[in-house]
Amino acid sequence: MFKRRCLALCSLVLLLSTTARARPRLGVLVVFDQMPAWLLERYAPFFPDGFGGFDADGARFDAFYAYAGTETAPGHATLSTCALPAVHGIATNSWFHDGKKLYAVDDPRFPTLMAGGAHSESGRSPANLLANTLGDAMKTESGGHAHVVTLSHKDRAAILTAGHAADLAIWYDNAQGRFTTSTAYAEKLPPWLEEAGLALPTATLKDGTWSPLPIPKGLEWLAPADDRPGEGALKGYDRTFPHDIKSVDPALQKAGYRLVPQSISDLFTLALRAVDEEKLGQDDEPDLLVVSVSTTDVVGHNYGGDSLEQLDTLRRADVELRRFLRALETRVGRNNFVVAVASDHGAPELPQTIAASGIAVPALVYDDVVDAATKAGEAATGKKRVRGFFPPQLFLDEDDLDAATKQKFRDAIEKAVEAVPGVAQVYQMTLPGGSDEDGYGVFMRGSYNPGRSAPLFVRTDPRVVLLEERGQVVGTDHGTPYVYDRRVPFFVRGPGVRRGRYATPVDTRDIAPTLAFLLGVSPPDSCQGRPVAAVGEH
Repeated sequence: MFKRRCLALCSLVLLLSTTARARPRLGVLVVFDQMPAWLLERYAPFFPDGFGGFDADGARFDAFYAYAGTETAPGHATLSTCALPAVHGIATNSWFHDGKKLYAVDDPRFPTLMAGGAHSESGRSPANLLANTLGDAMKTESGGHAHVVTLSHKDRAAILTAGHAADLAIWYDNAQGRFTTSTAYAEKLPPWLEEAGLALPTATLKDGTWSPLPIPKGLEWLAPADDRPGEGALKGYDRTFPHDIKSVDPALQKAGYRLVPQSISDLFTLALRAVDEEKLGQDDEPDLLVVSVSTTDVVGHNYGGDSLEQLDTLRRADVELRRFLRALETRVGRNNFVVAVASDHGAPELPQTIAASGIAVPALVYDDVVDAATKAGEAATGKKRVRGFFPPQLFLDEDDLDAATKQKFRDAIEKAVEAVPGVAQVYQMTLPGGSDEDGYGVFMRGSYNPGRSAPLFVRTDPRVVLLEERGQVVGTDHGTPYVYDRRVPFFVRGPGVRRGRYATPVDTRDIAPTLAFLLGVSPPDSCQGRPVAAVGEH
């Protein structure tokens, strides 16, 4: 009897402690594509209370990716699954499968939706993602009652954060010039998305003109010059302000939509519409909303992170993020949602900026690596066997080679590619311990998924510019294991979060379990992270 009474009392105490503070009704993850930590540090005076106001009302960390292929698809998959590419299987944006190039979210079984219920020739789904996402975990644990919606300018960002069981994944389709989804998530476009998904970008493309915001007095010294060496001219836009969308070649306008800051406003507006129409945060079962902004990545690639265009994009993104969070407070209540902000990868400064400081920045063309590997491989086996190079992975055709010939083949390629100027090291991923002979091997292992990844990984020298074709070096890139590509900011705010700037670095795999902890739900099945120190009991 006494034992039964103790058990009953303990159950009551646990129930009271659990219900003392109700679970937030909505978890929000906002991802800014290509936002290196150094960028916010450099331009910190433009955000006195922190980007999005998080320094005044949240916790901030430096978060690091623990793998080599720092690109959009692996970054979003890692943020949502809290696992390495070695586990979730998305190690690069594209790879080779059965000798053919495969895009991370390609799937002809699930056509992209068009207006009026029509289907596009292209198809998209999360089938290539080998692990469940936070949204999948919430759907499973709630018996399907949790609502999960993701939005992005990029299909791979929306899909790889949505996962397999989300209610809706929404992205901007360049060909159509509208936001859409695929039959992996809906049989036809919801009426609200059919209308707003086209109206928002159409209005921007019709009337958009991009001029920089005025520079606050006293910060003129920090603002970059408008036209700097190394800036590009992407999608019909020139190198100097103003950037008039209407003046761009009509054939390029739809593809250039993601470059202008009005597209950020459109995406957050569409996200709020999704909150309303999909009734997110309206009951006691926590829901999940993910918003991934690609504009920062497109601007960074074209103009560089250290450009006036990127500074202006950040300032406008800050305004839109604050507007979005205030609108969420109105809709679901300030204490009813938690929000995390992060990035999928970083990037270096413009090569010309680095060179001006006295540090040599060589350019490396993909074909230089492929040609060296092809010649060495042909000499070793009598056949051209290089399928392609998706940094850091060098894909080979070696299925018909015996073990001894295969090793001779790889050794020859390793030696030849390491002799290419700008290449630091080649790693043979199937040799026991072979990839761990220097400090970067662990990051290569983090990107290696047996059966899907290439047998050879290539590390370039720091800040080397990788070019897909020969020509003038413009813009910047990412995808290396160096700190400028792996270190990103991480902010979190909401009930149960202790404010402050934390010096202890965290892993980007810690972001999803932090949201899960704050929401009172379980992390994904393959989660390799843990909640950060700013959450929990005070």
